[in-house]
Amino acid sequence: MKLLKIVSVIPFLAILLFFTCKKEEPDSNGSNTPLTFTSLLAEKDTIPSSGTIKVTAVASGDDLNFTWKATAGDISGSGAVVTYSHSGTPLICCGNCSAATCCGICNKPGGLNIITCMVEDANNNSETKSIIIVVLL
Repeated sequence: MKLLKIVSVIPFLAILLFFTCKKEEPDSNGSNTPLTFTSLLAEKDTIPSSGTIKVTAVASGDDLNFTWKATAGDISGSGAVVTYSHSGTPLICCGNCSAATCCGICNKPGGLNIITCMVEDANNNSETKSIIIVVLL
């Protein structure tokens, strides 16, 4: 009698498992993790005119592609971590101001450069973030 009850419950459990255990289907590109661009971080926010810093994009998703730009200076490397080095004239020049006022923006003699990173995933979703770096001249 116990065996009959166990045998009759097995098909019910199999059907229950079949309908409740659904595999999540990936999208057409085979990926299913949404793009999240959490932050864009520089190891320092101020550098000398000949200085370099590492800049990191904190993002998650499938098959991420990182595109970097700077208003002035050079970006070397690729992927989520690159190196920025200043060259040329900053986007906003504060060189003619005193250290106390400096155009009311950076409060330091020098200028500002903007570093921008765009992150794109396998599904062509993208997010962009920018940070400002003060360059002391």
